[in-house]
Amino acid sequence: LEQTSSERGRGVKAELFNFLRKLCPAAGPKHLRMFESWCQQYDGLVDQHARILVDQQALDTYTTLSTLPVMTEDMVCELERAFAAIDRSKRGYVSPEEMMQEFDLGEDEVRGIFEKYDASQDGFIDKLEYMHLMCPEGYKLPEKNRFGREVFGTILSTHVDRFANELKAEEHLFSQKLSSAQPTPMPSFMLPEVENDMWLAWNKLFESLDDDKDELISQDELRHSGLLSFELCDHLVSLIDPDNPQSFSRDAFLEALLHANNCQRKGFVIW
Repeated sequence: LEQTSSERGRGVKAELFNFLRKLCPAAGPKHLRMFESWCQQYDGLVDQHARILVDQQALDTYTTLSTLPVMTEDMVCELERAFAAIDRSKRGYVSPEEMMQEFDLGEDEVRGIFEKYDASQDGFIDKLEYMHLMCPEGYKLPEKNRFGREVFGTILSTHVDRFANELKAEEHLFSQKLSSAQPTPMPSFMLPEVENDMWLAWNKLFESLDDDKDELISQDELRHSGLLSFELCDHLVSLIDPDNPQSFSRDAFLEALLHANNCQRKGFVIW
C-alpha cells in the first residue's frame, strides 16, 4: 500500500490488477483477474444504486404532484391576466427585459428563471412556461390529458420496480446469498396481447404530442404538452430512449409501454 501510494504521488497510474498483485503477492493471475472482476462488478452495483436513486426521486415527484389539488378557474384566470399585462405587445411570450421590469429583478435572478422555465430555450417565456413559473405552491396546473399523464407515470413506476428487483437479484448473486433460483422473465412471445383499443390510444397519444410530425417526441414537445413538470419530462425522455436523451421515437415509446404493461403486440419487435 505504501508503494502504491508512493507511485500515485509520482503521478504513476495504479491499475487495479497491479494493485491486487501487490496486495496479494501469493495469488496467481487467475485469482487476481477474478478479484479484479469482483471489484468491477461492485463498482457497477454502486453506479446502479445511484441511478435508481435518481429514478426513485423522479417517481416520488410524480406521486407528490399527482396528489396536489388543481388550480381553480379563478386562479388560472388571474395568472392569464397577469401574463397579458406583461405581454403588452400580444406576442404570446415575454422577454427577460420585460420580466426584469415587471418584477424588479436583477439579471442573475432572471437568468436563473429562464434557465429553469424556458422549456423551449428560445430566450423567452411563453404563456405555458409562465403558468408553470407562477403556479402557487401546493397546487398543480389543470390537467390537459389525464390519460397521457398516467401513461407516463406507468412507464416511470414500472421501470423503478423492475430495475430495483434486478438490482436486488444482482446483489444477492454478488454476495453469494441467493437462497433459491430467481424466476426467469417470461419470453415476450408468451405475454398477453395488448388490447387493440389500448394500442390505438397509445399511438394517438404519441401523435398528439408530436407537434412537428417528425415521428419524434422532443423534450420541448413533452414539456409543452402540460402533462408533467419540466423536470419529469426531461427525465422520462432520457428514460424511454437512453441512447437519445433529447427525444424518443414512436417505437421506443411503444416498447416502453409494452414493457410497463407486461404485454406484447403481434408483429411489433421488442429489442
